[in-house]
Amino acid sequence: MQYLGLCDLFGSWGVTPRPHRLRSALQAALLVLAAGIFVVPAPAQAASPNQPAPVAPFLVGGTPRSTATLTGHKTLLWLVSTWCSSCAAGLRVLARHAPLLHDAGLRVVVLRNVGNGGYPGPGIRAFVSSVAPALLRQSNWTFGEATPAFEKAYNPRGYADIYFLIRADGTLQTISGAPAATLGTILGFVGAPFR
Repeated sequence: MQYLGLCDLFGSWGVTPRPHRLRSALQAALLVLAAGIFVVPAPAQAASPNQPAPVAPFLVGGTPRSTATLTGHKTLLWLVSTWCSSCAAGLRVLARHAPLLHDAGLRVVVLRNVGNGGYPGPGIRAFVSSVAPALLRQSNWTFGEATPAFEKAYNPRGYADIYFLIRADGTLQTISGAPAATLGTILGFVGAPFR
């Protein structure tokens, strides 16, 4: 196989390009790019519907907790990044429905992604305080931080906004995102009318 160097493309030391070699190099680069886009497999989502929810650690106020404690209640387990506009919109929509979700017995656990999804932003409580502060006083809401082990189990692709609806028996029913856009799914999960 012949490799084209920069000198091959643009002449030995001059700047005059050799069109046929430049075209060949560009075609090769496009082929490599296309192969990278279509051939490189993405990691599979670890958690999957109708399977037991993975047991994984997370932090609430720096105290370790486990998803094993979520059984016994229907739970919305939501991973957010605090720079994410759909996450902020989701908090606002869920805050408007907080009394209904409380009365339906839904536990809501909101965790900030590890490293905040790769971008700077406030901590989870500061984020909630700025977007939907009344949620910080809701007894059925918990706010915390995901751990690397948690993200490996629930969010290996690193989505900024992903949630899991977990049945009271500990099995996953739904994996989705953007609660503001999928509120009907959440309300249907708890048997509440969509309003």
